[in-house]
Amino acid sequence: MRPSLHDLRRGEEVLVRFTRGSYLGEARPTRVIAASGSTVMVWVAPETPVMRSKARDGRSGHQIPLAERDDLSFEIVLDIWRGPGIVMMLQARTASSTWWFYRGDGSFSHWYINLQTPPVWWREGKTVGVDIEDHCLDVVVAPDRSWQLKDEEEFNERIGHRLYWSPDQAREIRAEADRMTQLAQEGRFPFDGSWCSFTPDASWAAPQIPTGWDRPSATATDEIRMRFV
Repeated sequence: MRPSLHDLRRGEEVLVRFTRGSYLGEARPTRVIAASGSTVMVWVAPETPVMRSKARDGRSGHQIPLAERDDLSFEIVLDIWRGPGIVMMLQARTASSTWWFYRGDGSFSHWYINLQTPPVWWREGKTVGVDIEDHCLDVVVAPDRSWQLKDEEEFNERIGHRLYWSPDQAREIRAEADRMTQLAQEGRFPFDGSWCSFTPDASWAAPQIPTGWDRPSATATDEIRMRFV
């Protein structure tokens, strides 16, 4: 089923999933803050339950060198979001998402640019979700708009691997990072102060894991893509 972004309402639950082909890295329940045009803003509450893939020795995917992965077995476990509350901005046809991080007292901490595939939206029954493939490389942007790359070594290690990105694709990913850091340096949206004072509705309890969290990945097929109309 192909939902429309215009159908999303404030407070509605959306399941954000990080996938790679048929592999599920994490399923993270969120709530819609706003949906306009091809942009959706969602809120991740502290201590939100998540489904997360881990090696049976307890390590997450980011902690495992690529050379070891084929020799390890993984399981999906129930965990919680241990970070602070964050706002995520998901935009159609955009190979990154911007996240606003907040401190425990609710004040703004920093921006985070997550390099990724453009989001693919789906609906199964009452569950609305969006699937993303992470590109490992991220950018942390301080309130003064200085920035630094994150996980660059992990990103470089995966260039040319059959499950990740080719050298040409790696250049495209870096170009997207360059585009976003240029916006940050110029203080242009989303780095213009928008959403830095956001506070979630007091009635918003952390959403629970919905049915359909383990459905086949939408990034692995063109069968169910969101219509941006």
